[in-house]
Amino acid sequence: MEMALTKPLDVEQFYMTLLNYIHHETQKPDDDIVLFRPDIKEELKSLLTLKSLNARDGLEMAKGDITVYKNILDMFSKTYYDSADVLSTYPHEKETYEKSKKLLMQIKELTELIGAYPLARIIALLEENLLLENENEYHKLIDKYRIELRQVLYSIEFIV
Repeated sequence: MEMALTKPLDVEQFYMTLLNYIHHETQKPDDDIVLFRPDIKEELKSLLTLKSLNARDGLEMAKGDITVYKNILDMFSKTYYDSADVLSTYPHEKETYEKSKKLLMQIKELTELIGAYPLARIIALLEENLLLENENEYHKLIDKYRIELRQVLYSIEFIV
């Protein structure tokens, strides 16, 4: 491998170099499949600059394995796509309060793992207002959560 990486490590450049290296090492002269094309480079750049989803950090959390990262994103999308509806009713009873608290905790952990930091911040505020029993603020935050969740799900569609 004749390519070099500079320090400090630029993650985007690292993945570009890695893809290029994989292409050169695996492509045979008669291959019809081109593993490293300019459009992939543009797609990777787009992936790494999404606003609702920091794919660079998410990919790092997945140890650089894009397949693992895409599987986690797909699982998040399928599991929590309707979470705004589930959380929209303020939990007045202890049982529903505990379920809401647990759901918020699960979603927050996963949003941090996939790099959905704006959504994680909203969830932290939801947790805080749930704890403080601030129902009015909770409902305002659910509206923000719904909007941000849609943006994250759109970003996930773009990646997966």
